[in-house]
Amino acid sequence: QFTSEVYRTDIWRRKFSSFVSDDALKIKSSIDLPLNEFKVLTKRSADGNSSYTGYISNFMNPLDYTSISNVCKSTGKYHYKSDGGYPDAERRRSILTAQDGISLFPEENVIWAIEVQTLDSANNGSSPRIRSDSIRKALGSTLSIETSHFGDIVLPGRKNACQLFVTEEVVHKVMEWNTSFSNKTFLSSPIEYIKVIDLKDVKISPFNEKTLTINEASNRLDAVASGGFGISRNKMTKMIASEEVMIDWKVITNGATNVKRGQLIAAGDMGQVRIEELGITSKGRRNVKVTRRTRLKGPGSI
Repeated sequence: QFTSEVYRTDIWRRKFSSFVSDDALKIKSSIDLPLNEFKVLTKRSADGNSSYTGYISNFMNPLDYTSISNVCKSTGKYHYKSDGGYPDAERRRSILTAQDGISLFPEENVIWAIEVQTLDSANNGSSPRIRSDSIRKALGSTLSIETSHFGDIVLPGRKNACQLFVTEEVVHKVMEWNTSFSNKTFLSSPIEYIKVIDLKDVKISPFNEKTLTINEASNRLDAVASGGFGISRNKMTKMIASEEVMIDWKVITNGATNVKRGQLIAAGDMGQVRIEELGITSKGRRNVKVTRRTRLKGPGSI
């Protein structure tokens, strides 16, 4: 079993500096490592005579955990892996160790899952589309915990239900919540239950990929993204203003930003669009070839 201790930022910075050398951090000085989100994990050997130390983060977006992975790979001194509960997970926890025993930190010890079921009385029988970010924020408020403790969200195919990959802290919060009598609503709906479930019971659906060519007046983000995701320009503009849209996992709030070949656009929980080719027609318009990646509709769709 693991024991974990959350360190204050100043203490953790000293511990992280002793673990990852100054040379390693200088490789990409522009990386803003979320040091305060890491914890120390310790696992004792079966005979109890020795212990193994690892470092684990809360859930991160791909930009953050890729940056950390690159630092580890550049030095060759550190072992790294990330896990989000399933192979195609977008949000993941980073695990680092300076020892050869990275396998000592298996997935089942660092990823858990919960299920939330609400009653639909507040929605008058309807089941509106709700953004994943809104679900994390609302559940974080309900359980009094930061949203970084929540990973990907999937829908199990039942009305008003969702499943989330979470940290062990959320598991403890759920247990506390179930023994209290306060804050029993979630997104304005009465909560029927919040419970911990087995990872194998999370209903993951496959991705659907489609390549298409769109014709736009320019390479602006709002134009290309609206065409790529098949939604109105006005709706995409609102999503950008609400900080729901990222290019290569960096939030972009200017719809006039020009996109480039090879970039990845993520828009809320709608999926991802990768820019494959950019061309110009004889009339000066832009032909943009994109690959759209979304969850298949039905059980587990996001």
